[in-house]
Amino acid sequence: MSATDAGFGTSLEWPRMRRRIVLYALCGIVFFALLATFVGWVALRLQAPLPLPDLDRDIEIVIDGVTVVNPGLGRTPNRRVVLGGDRVRRIGTAPKERAKSAAHPWAGAYMLPGLVDMHVHLPPEVQLLSQADLFGFLFLLHGVTSVRETGSIDGTSLDFRRRVEEGSLVGPRVMACGPFIDGDPAVWPNSVVARDPVQARAAVEELALLGVDCVKIYSRMSAEALAGVKEAAARRGLHVVGHVPDGLSFEEARLSDTQHLGGFDLLTGEADAAEALSFKARAAARTAAVVRASLEDDLAHTPTLVVFERLAAMADYETQRNDPVGRLLPRFYRDVVWHPQYGLPFLRAMGPASYAAIEQGRALRFQRVAALYTAGVRVHAGTDVQTPFVVPGASLHEELRLLVEAGIPTEAVWALATRGAGEFLGVPLLGTVQVGAPADLLIFREDPTRDLAALGTLEAVVAQGHLYTRRALDEALAAYQSRFESRLFDGLSMAVGRMAMRSLFGGPEFALLEERGSAVGPGDLLDPEAFVHKLPGAPGTRGNHP
Repeated sequence: MSATDAGFGTSLEWPRMRRRIVLYALCGIVFFALLATFVGWVALRLQAPLPLPDLDRDIEIVIDGVTVVNPGLGRTPNRRVVLGGDRVRRIGTAPKERAKSAAHPWAGAYMLPGLVDMHVHLPPEVQLLSQADLFGFLFLLHGVTSVRETGSIDGTSLDFRRRVEEGSLVGPRVMACGPFIDGDPAVWPNSVVARDPVQARAAVEELALLGVDCVKIYSRMSAEALAGVKEAAARRGLHVVGHVPDGLSFEEARLSDTQHLGGFDLLTGEADAAEALSFKARAAARTAAVVRASLEDDLAHTPTLVVFERLAAMADYETQRNDPVGRLLPRFYRDVVWHPQYGLPFLRAMGPASYAAIEQGRALRFQRVAALYTAGVRVHAGTDVQTPFVVPGASLHEELRLLVEAGIPTEAVWALATRGAGEFLGVPLLGTVQVGAPADLLIFREDPTRDLAALGTLEAVVAQGHLYTRRALDEALAAYQSRFESRLFDGLSMAVGRMAMRSLFGGPEFALLEERGSAVGPGDLLDPEAFVHKLPGAPGTRGNHP
């Protein structure tokens, strides 16, 4: 059959058609090759810097001439500390030659256990915006070698923990609570809803099977459902941490570890008789009652003072936006997630009166922290990382300073942020420098247990046996900042960040919040109109402290 018979016209047209087909095919190949090259280039530009270099954990690391400081327990000068694997293998007297040299770069320095942040939230996995590597790095940059992740809306914490344990992610060790358990309707999307004790027990069992280290409950849980959570958690050996639910007093909730100083201000029972007293007298009575209940059941508190400091500072958003600490994270946090008009839902409902009320409650929060500590109640250092301008690692340094300002001695603050946290978490010897302890260590040129200003003299971090020098940390920080300050990453991350916010908070869950005129606060669900009246120092204060 001829080309003409086949419908290709004359015999001269067939070669032309064939050439066109070949040309189109070549153009297609070139186009897809260029597209693949472009996509690869974009992926290369967006990917995280290479993990921090570290010394082989199979080779012993010898650190000579340091003063070993176990906060609250004592200090021993001129020690040789030998690390192997992820443990401290030996501690002995250092050789006489203590001069600082290439062989002994940290002679004369101070070795302390790594810090533990007892309240963080790790970033959700959003395509092109994977921030797990950055958060992990920022924790280590500031000497935070362990964190307790108190609730994630997409299961991030469990994956983060697995990746750190297998060595594919550089970061602190993670104790994970998994998703929130809340009442109906839940405050945050993707929470596990427990309407009654049966559902509550089932929720805890489901999370326990996932391998969580703790259980985080939220503000809308009923008293009956909370009882079910506590029963199942006790059976599984899990701490119940979180917010005192709306309508319950601290004494009724009795959580293993209450966050944000919750439950102090609810007037119940005996407090009804105190209605006629001044606010100061009622506040003192409630503080005393919470202290008694905490001592009776050995209940802990994680005040997260830094959250309130950063929220109060939102009164001057532009100043906070330009603060160097906030710039440790990409711009989409400052300009999208934490923006007061279109950022996180609870920020949209706040305003000058809210910020002023938070500032007014500062003195009372400090008094309560001091009262808890003085009475011997467990106090933990936690930050609520990811709330506005609460940056991984840097925020724990601020929290330590605030705890000192509240009246806790500097070395005692170090003790509660290391050994105290390790004891509560049940990780043997975590937060100490002794043989057999986890190799989570910090080396400072000056002693930060004497003065927290010495936090700026951090010279090396050891996390699970991996040693990172100051130089390596600084070089990694420069690489991260170069990455997210590039036009490509900045533009794409802003666009993807906005889409992620709409996805998380623009659906029916957020519509429900708007309809009810409510906003999610760091301590519970707050009515914007009543927000000021729920804070310490405000007229007619009733209800939970946020």
